[in-house]
Amino acid sequence: MQEGSSHRTHSRSSGDGSSGVADEEKTVLIEKLKGEKEKFRREVESLSSQLKDAEIIQEKQENVIRSMKEELEDEKMRKPKKIRFLDELQPPQESMDEVGAELLHVRGELQKVWDMIHVKDGELEEHGRQLEEARAKVELLKACATPSLAIGYWG
Repeated sequence: MQEGSSHRTHSRSSGDGSSGVADEEKTVLIEKLKGEKEKFRREVESLSSQLKDAEIIQEKQENVIRSMKEELEDEKMRKPKKIRFLDELQPPQESMDEVGAELLHVRGELQKVWDMIHVKDGELEEHGRQLEEARAKVELLKACATPSLAIGYWG
């Protein structure tokens, strides 16, 4: 009975054992692809996590910039009222000197705020670029990890 089964196996192969080798190569290739798929899945998860972290950081930075802009607007609205109030309380020459000094101080503070907004804006742009790169990489990895690619390989 064994002899008949070996004969059948022998008749299925080309005689040189290439069918068995081909099956073994397919199995090895399938295992490699499964490993690659798992590696890509982990990388997608990692990139997704990084993307979420970057989005949180970006949101925080946008909130800081929004808050700073609001403070700047509040300061712009308050300073003229303070200056007028000081003019009414003090003699004209002293008030002009104080207004000039106050104006220089306000300009200095506004310049600092403007510089900080500019820096934060640059950081936001950089994070936005990183975010877009991470999104593109996630999409690429998702596309590479789809089973349809593996099926097409043998089809």
